[in-house]
Amino acid sequence: MAEGVSRGCDLSVSSGEILHIHEVPTKGAAGKSVKLLGWLEKHEPRSCRGMLTLQGSSIDVDSSLLTGVGLVVGDLYHFIGELQQTPGSGAKA
Repeated sequence: MAEGVSRGCDLSVSSGEILHIHEVPTKGAAGKSVKLLGWLEKHEPRSCRGMLTLQGSSIDVDSSLLTGVGLVVGDLYHFIGELQQTPGSGAKA
């Protein structure tokens, strides 16, 4: 057996289902781990809130765990995280 390989023990971590932003309302559910690709249209560093958009769809994102990352509005990002249901505004990542 190769060094560093455990037999019978899966050490992999699920990194989320790849979804398009427009699929989140139908395929997403609170707590579901997802990967989303989109352009950062807005970002408020003080509140750690942003908006990711792609092909006419958008989703709010929480950037509070991205400490030390200088997010740039207008850049393309790949977000990996869990969906949360927000009252009155649908899902957010």
